[in-house]
Amino acid sequence: MKNISSQDFELRSLCFAVRTFLYKHDYRKCVSLISSAMGKYSHAPQPHNLFGIILEREGRHVEAMKHFCAAWSLDPTYQPARHNLEHYGGFS
Repeated sequence: MKNISSQDFELRSLCFAVRTFLYKHDYRKCVSLISSAMGKYSHAPQPHNLFGIILEREGRHVEAMKHFCAAWSLDPTYQPARHNLEHYGGFS
């Protein structure tokens, strides 16, 4: 079994928690969790990608695309950010 770091575990937990609150349409809780994670893990793509999803749900497309781009810039191997860039707008 592969050992994961505490940071990886916390970021995976963040993704799960945000997904749960998204299904409940509790965007305020999502934003609170994501904002905390952005402060704690400033170089991680996950919080920016998640925030982009929240912004898309709120109809704030341009802002969402900026966060998807930020996630992609922080880690060009992070496939969820690439998927969201392609799904929600032009990749170029």
